[in-house]
Amino acid sequence: MTIRAVIFDVGFTLVRAEPSEEALVLEAMNAAGLDVDRTDLARATRAVMAEERRQPGRDLDVWASDSNIEQYWTGFYQRLLAQLDVVPDRRLAVAERIYAQFVAHASWTLYPEVEPVLAELQQRGYILGAVSDWQTVLLELVHQLELSRYLEFVVVSAVIGLGKPDPLLFRHAIQRAGVAPQEALFVGDTYATDILGARAAGLRPVLIARTHRPPVADVPIIQTLNELFNVLPPGGSASIIRRDDSQR
Repeated sequence: MTIRAVIFDVGFTLVRAEPSEEALVLEAMNAAGLDVDRTDLARATRAVMAEERRQPGRDLDVWASDSNIEQYWTGFYQRLLAQLDVVPDRRLAVAERIYAQFVAHASWTLYPEVEPVLAELQQRGYILGAVSDWQTVLLELVHQLELSRYLEFVVVSAVIGLGKPDPLLFRHAIQRAGVAPQEALFVGDTYATDILGARAAGLRPVLIARTHRPPVADVPIIQTLNELFNVLPPGGSASIIRRDDSQR
């Protein structure tokens, strides 16, 4: 099968929070005058994430607009603050401060291997693009981080009005790339949204798991983007190399 395009998720595939997510949250809380340590924050985060897992799942509309995304995350942080026994009348203001930290461009940086890998893929003739559940500000972030030198298009959920794993979001990317779905590889870090969404749209998914190996066996798994070259053919845009699980 010929692969002509490689399309990426953005958050925690191409970019990471800098400082870390935990550090950003602590910084915002401390700036608001809250005395919170890492242990308490970790406990509260686990509790809120457990609540999330007990719910039927996020509505796809969460990612459909800037306002929906902000509403979701400020709600998430308010629940986090409730776990930390912050008084109710302070929660919204602090939650908005935390959210603003993540929206700020300075809070995101490229993983070290991203630019060399994208440059090599570009040199080999692949069409490169991205699909992300993100606010419209992602387009500015891509330019600031100079990813626009490599990415020919960026499909943003808040611009399109759809979120992953809706296959239509991925089909927008295919249209922008000008290739058939089976001619595109999609690389993402979240199985339920990236892998299942890309597969439903007909793309060939690859899961990037930077910190641990997830218990799935139906998709190629890489730990860094450098390992993409073990999945793609050595010469460039051509037939993808199929590998069994023992080789992944």
